[in-house]
Amino acid sequence: MVIVGSGTIIDWIVHSSSLRFHVEPEYYLGKIIFGIVWSLIALWALKRLVRVSSTTTLAIGVPATIALFLQTKYFYQGYNNFFVFLFLVLHFFMFLPGSFWAFKKHSEVLVGDPVVGRPTPARWAGFAGLILLAEFAFFVYFIWILNYPRF
Repeated sequence: MVIVGSGTIIDWIVHSSSLRFHVEPEYYLGKIIFGIVWSLIALWALKRLVRVSSTTTLAIGVPATIALFLQTKYFYQGYNNFFVFLFLVLHFFMFLPGSFWAFKKHSEVLVGDPVVGRPTPARWAGFAGLILLAEFAFFVYFIWILNYPRF
C-alpha cells in the first residue's frame, strides 16, 4: 500500500500541474485498488515464479509491473496514446521511491528471513492482512461505488 499510496500522491501532483493531464477523481480510487492487486501479484510472481531474492530487483520489478498493467488498462479504456505512453514511464518513476522505501524497511517480510530464505509465520500473518485489506478495497469499489453487480 505504501508503494501505490505514495505513487498516487505524486501522480495527483503531476495530474494537477496541467489541464492537459487532468483526470476525474474516480481515476485515483481505481488506480489504488488496481495497483494494490497488481503489486501483490507482481510480488508473488517475482518471488515464486522468477525466484528473485534481491530487494533491489523486487523494488524495481513491482513498480514496473504496476505501471505496465495500469497503462494497459488505460489503453483499453480509450485514453489518448500520448497520455498512455507518457504516463507508462512517469508511473514507473512515481511508484519507485515508495517501492525502494518499502523493500528496504520491510525486507525481512517481503523478501524473507535472511537465514532460512523465506518469511517467518509471524510475518506471513501481516502479509495476509494486507491481502484481506486489498480484497475489502475491491468489495468497496465494485459494490458500493460502482453499484455493480446490482442485487
